[in-house]
Amino acid sequence: MNSNNIYNLSTLPDNVSTLKGDEFYKFIQSVVGEPLHDILKIQLIDSTQSFLDTKDIFEICKYDSPDLFEIKTKSCFKINGEYVVKVGIKNSLTYLTALLKKNQEELINNNNNSHRQISYELLNKNPLLRSLINWYEENENTNLNNNSDSKQSFLSSFIDNITNNLSRSKRNYQYNESVKRFALLLYILGGKLAYELIRINLPGALPHMMTLNRLISNSNHNINEGEFQFDRLKQYLNSNDVQFGFVSEDCTGVIRKIKYDANTNSFIGFSTPLDNGIPLLQFYQTDSFEKLKTWFSTIKKAPLLNIHMFQPLPSSHTSLPSPFLLSAYDADSKYMRAMRLVSGFFATLPNFKLHQHPNAFKLNLISEWCWFYLRQEQLFLFLQDPTHLVTKWRNRLLSSTVQLCIGQQTITIEHLRDIIESGQYTKLDHNLTRTDLNPKDRQNYRSCERLSSDDVLNILKNNTNTQGTFVYLQLLRLIITTYIQTTTPLKTRLKSAWIIVFVCRLWLAWLKNKIFKSQSSTPINKDKYFITRTAYLSVELNAHNLLYLILLVQQKQLPKESLHIFLFNSQSCEGMFRNARSLSGAYSTIVNFTTHDFLRRAAKLSLLNKIKCNELTNQTDGRILFPIHHKRKTNNDLFTIQNLDDVDYLDIEQVISESYEASVELIENLGITALLKKQQIYKLEKLSKFIFNELNSKSKVYDNLTGTIHDDNDMSSESDDCEYENNDDENNDNNISTDGDEDAASDNDENVERLQSIKTMFSGTRIKDKINPDLANSYFKVKINDTMKFLHKQSAVWLLTDKNDRLSTDRLLRVMEDSKQN
Repeated sequence: MNSNNIYNLSTLPDNVSTLKGDEFYKFIQSVVGEPLHDILKIQLIDSTQSFLDTKDIFEICKYDSPDLFEIKTKSCFKINGEYVVKVGIKNSLTYLTALLKKNQEELINNNNNSHRQISYELLNKNPLLRSLINWYEENENTNLNNNSDSKQSFLSSFIDNITNNLSRSKRNYQYNESVKRFALLLYILGGKLAYELIRINLPGALPHMMTLNRLISNSNHNINEGEFQFDRLKQYLNSNDVQFGFVSEDCTGVIRKIKYDANTNSFIGFSTPLDNGIPLLQFYQTDSFEKLKTWFSTIKKAPLLNIHMFQPLPSSHTSLPSPFLLSAYDADSKYMRAMRLVSGFFATLPNFKLHQHPNAFKLNLISEWCWFYLRQEQLFLFLQDPTHLVTKWRNRLLSSTVQLCIGQQTITIEHLRDIIESGQYTKLDHNLTRTDLNPKDRQNYRSCERLSSDDVLNILKNNTNTQGTFVYLQLLRLIITTYIQTTTPLKTRLKSAWIIVFVCRLWLAWLKNKIFKSQSSTPINKDKYFITRTAYLSVELNAHNLLYLILLVQQKQLPKESLHIFLFNSQSCEGMFRNARSLSGAYSTIVNFTTHDFLRRAAKLSLLNKIKCNELTNQTDGRILFPIHHKRKTNNDLFTIQNLDDVDYLDIEQVISESYEASVELIENLGITALLKKQQIYKLEKLSKFIFNELNSKSKVYDNLTGTIHDDNDMSSESDDCEYENNDDENNDNNISTDGDEDAASDNDENVERLQSIKTMFSGTRIKDKINPDLANSYFKVKINDTMKFLHKQSAVWLLTDKNDRLSTDRLLRVMEDSKQN
């Protein structure tokens, strides 16, 4: 038979494709006869589909079996010991196969035509469906033309999920993993109202809020007060292929309010006590209402929240990872002052004995540098946040209680005010405003940039009476260039850092000798004429640690990415505070938070960062893309910013020599060199030893490990309210088990707090007669009017709170109010 044969399909029964068993065998016998019927039957080929799926029906003729003797005799010839199927039976098989296949094709075509007719009707009535089909076809063609096996986009995954859910009942909606991740991102970034608006208007698109809350709670991103998340940090670094990073610390004002945390059964909002500088976990836990009353009356509510952030330093093959929240806990102003003192001195004092540690950094210096004060072995490297240092530098200039001067030149705000008010200059010449000179705005970093701009410096430099202010603001400009600007070459960073140090040393040495030589009977307070001690020590600290890092890289102890010095700041902490405040919702006017609120919001931000990190490397279907700020698009690859290979060719001693020469040139018009030369402290070596002795004579370090104070004089010469309550326990109160009620009531009542009230019903307050025994830790047992009750611990906090503190939503007023209260 050939392809031109015409098959009479009308002779076939309508149900030929579904025939099975005896009915199928009767059909076979009527069409092609008994021999083929017997061959199919002995092999149990009993249906049309089974027949078409069999590759070689005559294969049984190859086998030698008594059961096959009769069939082979009828259907085959025996030639030279082998059985050969008769031609007529072969032709019958070919005919039957072609007939059944043709019938199957006709059924498929008829079915397709029917579906196509229905689709046309649907397309005409539903333009959206037509657009979707066109979009899917275009997508498919694009992938084929690009010869790509690209993964399914999130849009495709999102549409598929919606269409699949629309054919299900609402109770049976299901969501793929990419949609779940997208839902979490939308809720965290947009808030509850935005999420619900989209969910209820796109049926089947997004999971219900209950499902979303379950996903968040199961994500294991809860953050407990005072807990350092080292295990999670290790996982985060491994996922980003990062080994090094920088830890920063900062604090912010919080709403002073006590909240009960059901997850840890502890009260949050009191100042966290420290043990050798480490916060004590879940310190405020109690099942005694009386003890909680004592805490309220004797312990102040914490005005500050202190956090530690870890900023990973990327390798040469990765972009900048998001900072990681390491810990958060309540703090008071006394603790923060102590922390600033320790961090300001710890790495600055060169001879403080360090307990031997296997992971300590250790330099291998061939020669001793008199101007370098750090010891060669360091357990940690500390830097003062440059943004805070810059604002401190500016605030010192704007202070009304100081009289900054260097040599014959005064350093005063009046020089800047004269520029603004002078008719000789306009704003086009200096770009200054009176707001830039407002001393109350102590955190105005942009003002620092304008005060140290080239335009302002040129005006000051050209006036012989403003040389002191010029030098002071030139140092401010160098701090920004060294530690904040991202494009500064490495050599320029190091040189600028040490110019600042050497100018400050020359200034301090002149001032010390000027005071010593003064014939006035009135003691001169040098602190009125010099920058703050904190600012000066920060300058020394930062320059020393920058050089220390460079030396470690040169000696192959650290990778080159450790020299991204502009990342060494506490701005990641500031960013965390801003992000937490931004999660208050579109219709909420409360941008501040309690410590409990911050921990809850930080958990969401932690989940957000994890999803974002995973999506960057996601190679599966439904990858989610994130918007990139226009300022970050060009700075995403840090290794295009500066050439770190320069570190291998950096001559440290040559750079230091150039720095000292530049510092001497900078102060040559200030009239201090004569006195310094006379006292023989003008040369670098003499100057550095003089300043070193001054630091040693005034500095002490407290050692937390031994509890002793080390006096530097004894050192050898070897070398710093969106309210939220967890109501899960309240919801579970409906599942009350009375089995344990009698046991709970049989406890000794002598220590039970007794309360009086003219009311007998307490609607709106979680005061209950019975509770679920599993939630007993969340309740105090009290007697109200001699009746045993269970008072929820958060309700107990409400009962003991007699004042609701507020915190200004304005940043400037918030800082000022917090400073007054502390």
